[in-house]
Amino acid sequence: MFDQMQLINPQSMAAKSNQAVKFAVDLSNRTKDETAQKHHNPHIKELETTLNNIFPTTREENNLQRARRMLGDIATSLSDSELESFLTEFEYLIDSWMDEFEKKIFDNKTLIQLLKEG
Repeated sequence: MFDQMQLINPQSMAAKSNQAVKFAVDLSNRTKDETAQKHHNPHIKELETTLNNIFPTTREENNLQRARRMLGDIATSLSDSELESFLTEFEYLIDSWMDEFEKKIFDNKTLIQLLKEG
């Protein structure tokens, strides 16, 4: 963002722009160097895989962790695939129960159907 003083003093603006360009170039060079180092070391890929297993980033894994935390001791004996299967079944049941409830309230229409009509 520029303030009014920068419009009066274009030299100051040019100096700040040069600093930003230098920073971007330095950052780009650093990224290229890091990429080159990764290709030279074959163990980096194994390390990245291990870190991804320890610190999951996908939504399903996070949902599984949250479900395990909420269920506590009940979920300790379940495998990830079993827990995921149960979660999917619960989601289906809740959605169908909500649809039935909405149809009872809104003259045999779900809330989504009403919103589309309106």
